[in-house]
Amino acid sequence: MSTPVCIANAVADALGLADVTLPLSPARLAPHVHGVEAARVRGAAAVVSERALSGNGSMLVEAPRGVVWAMLLDPDALAGMIPGVHAVQRVSDTEFRAEVTLGVGPVQGRYRVEVRLSDLEMPCSVTMTGTADGALGFGHARGVVTLVDEDGVTRVSWRYDATIGGKIASIGGRLLDGAARVIIGRFFAALAGRDGGGGAPRGWWRRLGGWLHGLVGWRR
Repeated sequence: MSTPVCIANAVADALGLADVTLPLSPARLAPHVHGVEAARVRGAAAVVSERALSGNGSMLVEAPRGVVWAMLLDPDALAGMIPGVHAVQRVSDTEFRAEVTLGVGPVQGRYRVEVRLSDLEMPCSVTMTGTADGALGFGHARGVVTLVDEDGVTRVSWRYDATIGGKIASIGGRLLDGAARVIIGRFFAALAGRDGGGGAPRGWWRRLGGWLHGLVGWRR
């Protein structure tokens, strides 16, 4: 008997409501999630709404900073880390294209993604500007990734601002924010696992980083 009450309290907390009426049917919750739908005007063009997203985070990767930097610019490595990716193509030294399938709640679709790198300070920071376009929506984003050496391992930090539109923008803002954080978190978790997780001892990465440092003159 307590289960419906717990679910109702969770929904009320997520939507900021003082009270909810059971049962929690989609028709009853839709006005609180999407707002009251305006009356349709015959012959009027549909207005595509947009939503703004932003976030930040950091993660330790047990690998030298130069190794992590190289992987962030390697299309083959990126293809193994980006959630839902089908292919990554390097157009130029600072431009990438990709095909990805992403789902947010009940909305899932395939998107064409283009990313451009700027403000490269090897191997410390890079600015990424990207666009995505698909049948269910579009988006554009700008993010900054920084790498900081911490005693032979690397702290990877990121912050981003994005705007999305189309059908996918009709999903609740909290769900979109959460989905964006999960997708980005999965990418950097894959980076950490790929660099530091494959059973390689931490000292091995330090020796490799020292060898690379001497070979190409990377500065810490």
